[in-house]
Amino acid sequence: MIVETDISRPASSLPSGLFSLLLFILLLAPRSGGGVQGVELFLGKLSGAGWKAEDVVLRIDWAGDARAVYSLAASRVEHSLLSGPLLSPRIDCSEGRLTGGELSCSKGEMTVGKGILDKEKFPVAFLWDPGKALMRFDFDQVAIGNGRLALDFQIKGDLWSAAIRGKGVDLRQLQDTLVVMGVSLPDFTLEGRVNLTLNIAGRQRLPTRGDWELRFDRVLFSDSSGELLGEELQGRWQGAFDRSREEAYSGNMSLELDAGAILTPYAFLAPDGEKIAVSTDFGLTAQLDQLRFSRLHYRHGEVLEFTSRGELVLGASPGITGLAVSIQHAGLSDLVENYLKPVFSSPMIEQMRVSGNLSGELLLAPEPQVALNLKDVGVEQSDSDGSGRKVFGFEGLDGVLHWRENGPAAASLISWQSGHLFEGIEIGPSALSLQASGQGMTLSGPTGIPVLDGSLQAERFELEQLDSGLRLAFQGYLTPISMNLVSRALGWPELSGVLSGMVPRVSYEDGALQFDGTMLIRVFDGRILIKALRLEDLLGALPVLQAEIELRELDLETLTKTFSFGKITGRLEGRVGDLRLENWRPVSFDARFNTPGEDRSRHRISQRAVDNISDLGGSGISGAISRSFLKMFKEFGYSRLGISCTLKQGVCEMGGVEPAKQGYYLVKGGGIPRIDIVGFNRRTDWGVLVDKLVDISEGATPVVQ
Repeated sequence: MIVETDISRPASSLPSGLFSLLLFILLLAPRSGGGVQGVELFLGKLSGAGWKAEDVVLRIDWAGDARAVYSLAASRVEHSLLSGPLLSPRIDCSEGRLTGGELSCSKGEMTVGKGILDKEKFPVAFLWDPGKALMRFDFDQVAIGNGRLALDFQIKGDLWSAAIRGKGVDLRQLQDTLVVMGVSLPDFTLEGRVNLTLNIAGRQRLPTRGDWELRFDRVLFSDSSGELLGEELQGRWQGAFDRSREEAYSGNMSLELDAGAILTPYAFLAPDGEKIAVSTDFGLTAQLDQLRFSRLHYRHGEVLEFTSRGELVLGASPGITGLAVSIQHAGLSDLVENYLKPVFSSPMIEQMRVSGNLSGELLLAPEPQVALNLKDVGVEQSDSDGSGRKVFGFEGLDGVLHWRENGPAAASLISWQSGHLFEGIEIGPSALSLQASGQGMTLSGPTGIPVLDGSLQAERFELEQLDSGLRLAFQGYLTPISMNLVSRALGWPELSGVLSGMVPRVSYEDGALQFDGTMLIRVFDGRILIKALRLEDLLGALPVLQAEIELRELDLETLTKTFSFGKITGRLEGRVGDLRLENWRPVSFDARFNTPGEDRSRHRISQRAVDNISDLGGSGISGAISRSFLKMFKEFGYSRLGISCTLKQGVCEMGGVEPAKQGYYLVKGGGIPRIDIVGFNRRTDWGVLVDKLVDISEGATPVVQ
């Protein structure tokens, strides 16, 4: 017996028409005395809420009483839960029953199209009650992605539900399967295995409630740009949702990351023995265009803990309409080392060490505001060249930082217990009151910062973030600081005198620190003035210093004694123009030092000083005094002395106080006994000259070559 028909209305709307005829045939046929042993029905198109099937064919063979063997096939099946259609699915039932208008199968096998699953066939149980508009499938041992799935699926009228259990599913294989099914996937690499539990129910095309749990192991992912990376991830993701109102979803979810690492453009996340746990509630509009959460909680052991609330716009033009973060605890050492350094490759950040704790409130939208609390914070910055030299550091930093994008914020107050510059220059305890808003920060009032036995008096400080970079402005003065302490701190020969100066303006812009004004150093009973000081890439790989230096009325006896040069009395003046240091080493300058024209002090020079000056100028008489009658004299008289050096490309163009018949005078004799020292080397290798100066300062005997 063959019945052919085409059903274009939903199956749930046909309890009395075609299905009544179908059931009548099915019920009577087994009792017809063997006249009819089977029936094949061409049902055509079946459809319901959120699903449809095309070219449906049902064949039933009776095995006796209500038992039957049957098959159900279609050319195409679609459902709102499926990302693509099933092509040519077929169910063959070996143990079916027809009772009370129900067609059921307790033991069957389903076949799907080639290439979709690892195996084309898998066990299935089935129930179809047309009168109640009920259809239920129980799929078992579905081989997909080198794993196994079990699926319980039910449709009743316009209601549906599904329960999915997956074990050991390979994500890479699953991606390949979805592509075969026609699913459009982003360009994303995904590997690893997952175990999945998913329960979901809905009405028509819309899901109304559900819950899930995903356990993942050794998962790896990456996007095409390489900005998002995950490696060896292990953990669990679970949650639930409910469409509690007609227009919105609500629910909760949590993520636990036990192992592995995630790299983003903003942070690096790795449990490193302390589990990362994230949990949140959420609300989602039915149109899936707006997401809200009020209790997002993030915790990474003792490293970082915060809560957050916010509202986000989704869709084609995503954005944040509200976002607030409350930081309960942030361990700055682990935060910088584990979260920031792997992302930011700046040498400055790489050589920074931070300790202490941070807490506070961040309002990121609609109007950004910040209130952060610092607790016992320590900061230490080392030289970016990897030498380990300490550039600056502070300990015992406490206070609160306030900032808002628009309008004035509450005053910020930062204090510290101690600090240092270049390891040896000690900074005493102090506090700063600051005002921060928009892109800038200013000093609220004058303050003093102890430095060694003096202080830096700050009268003006401004910091502003421009499109071109950071801009800084400073104004103040330095009260006298003992050069004895400065020289000890920097490892220099011990100097006498004081360091002080007015700082009309210091600015930082486009990566350069510019000093406008004059820094005054009172040393060797004279003065050293530093002008037009400019520093570029101060903490970078190649710092550059430029300056103009003037020497006025320096006492030569104190100077030469300090550097073991040999005794010289009198005064010295000079200048170093166009000074340029790269990585703190001179590469060019124009330097001239000489006796002041108005100097009326006593001019004497010792035998050792004569030898050292002779060696610098290449006169060739170094050590000659001790081998002649001049050794009778410990000192000699002079009228003027001086030396000049113009450094270019590693070569020093040498000169003296005035030309000689051959060469130039380094020392012009005068008085009794007198001595002239003439230099002959016009061009000297800078490295050789420096080595000689080092030998002299350390008291070594110079060598003439």
